[in-house]
Amino acid sequence: MKDSHSRKGNFQIIDSDLLSELHSDHMEVANLLGDFERQDLRTYANDIFPMLKEEITAHCEAEQLTIYNKLAKEDESLIKAAKSEHHEIKEFLKTLESTSLTDEKAWEETFKDLKSAVQHHVEEEESEMFELISRQMSKKMQDELYDQFMEAKDELKSSGRAA
Repeated sequence: MKDSHSRKGNFQIIDSDLLSELHSDHMEVANLLGDFERQDLRTYANDIFPMLKEEITAHCEAEQLTIYNKLAKEDESLIKAAKSEHHEIKEFLKTLESTSLTDEKAWEETFKDLKSAVQHHVEEEESEMFELISRQMSKKMQDELYDQFMEAKDELKSSGRAA
């Protein structure tokens, strides 16, 4: 039988579809970021970067529309910092889109900054945000928020607003 709870630090994380989906999104983005080392710049920028941008944008926007709005009252400073990190990540994406591939050094440096910002955000989110979600929300609330998050993410992707 699967244990539906796991311990992390001094709190218990409720195993939920919401936390699993957030973690899965983070792993997908990490894999797309990791593809940079395995591809030449042109191939990555033309073939993989658009997928990376869509995944990050849809995740960030859906997260802000659903999860962050729900948690803002619980920890305003954490949510403010997370939103600021999302803004920074989106700015790196915009810079990469507008940087010519002929300026390989600039593209690679900005990509490294993006990767670092994403890794930092994920580390904080999977510790502090997951803890807050587990402490403040029942499994039922998390399941409802999961449905809202998935609906928002799917809508962002299907409408092209995440591209």
